[in-house]
Amino acid sequence: MMVNVREIQRVLSDTRDVLAEEPIVNEINSDEGIFIGDLHGDMEAFEKINDYIQDVDCPSIFLGDYVDRGAYSIEIMKSLFEMKVKDPNRVILLRGNHETPLANSRYGFKEDVRRKFPSNSHEIYQKFNETFAELPIAATLDDGRVIGLHGGIPRNTESLVTLKELPKGIVEPHRIDRLFQTLWNDPRESIEGFGRSMRGPGIYTFGRNAFDKFMKNSNAELMVRAHLAFPSGVRYYFNKRLISLFSTLSYKGRQIEGKVLHYKAGKPLLRDISEF
Repeated sequence: MMVNVREIQRVLSDTRDVLAEEPIVNEINSDEGIFIGDLHGDMEAFEKINDYIQDVDCPSIFLGDYVDRGAYSIEIMKSLFEMKVKDPNRVILLRGNHETPLANSRYGFKEDVRRKFPSNSHEIYQKFNETFAELPIAATLDDGRVIGLHGGIPRNTESLVTLKELPKGIVEPHRIDRLFQTLWNDPRESIEGFGRSMRGPGIYTFGRNAFDKFMKNSNAELMVRAHLAFPSGVRYYFNKRLISLFSTLSYKGRQIEGKVLHYKAGKPLLRDISEF
């Protein structure tokens, strides 16, 4: 799949204009939605997911990490951005930690841009990251009962209201702790509050008490996130009130039983991507 320079420039410009109108926490006016976890350039998984969501009349919430690792980051990103521009209320794109230069300069995306746009790579790469910076970091569904985000709860954050106060358009989110941690933090069953993360400095794990407090203060019942790769494509935390999704079919040479989550009538239903 070839992507020419003018085409990608147009798509990036149009998408940035649309995303700039969205708040940093997107409150979706629906009680039904499909949540999709990390894609990481996996075209086979993306095409299967796209076939599924086209047949369902509800919003699709992509939880971030579209780029890096896989071979088709640019092509998937272009398709998602075109879908977003065409139907912005039906296609919800959230920011993951790989939609930042800190990650995507190291794990394949920057090199992918350089290889496919050799004469314009610096400009195209910069425009991608400027567009990524306009992505919301969270979304709510079913009158706020369900929260979707990429990573997890930041430290010193009482509720979703605090996240709504964060700025958008920040290309380098590591400069703002809460923004950075929302993209990077992970759940951990064995702790109560917050603990250090093996991912590196400034990143934390959050436990049951921290999660319960945040959810209670946010009047939310379920959180759906991504960010961690599991062979089964899913893992539950905190009495199944937090569901972690991974939506590729392969990752770093391993086969993955990728999943999406279809939330409908107050119930989260897992769907196996390979069956689409």
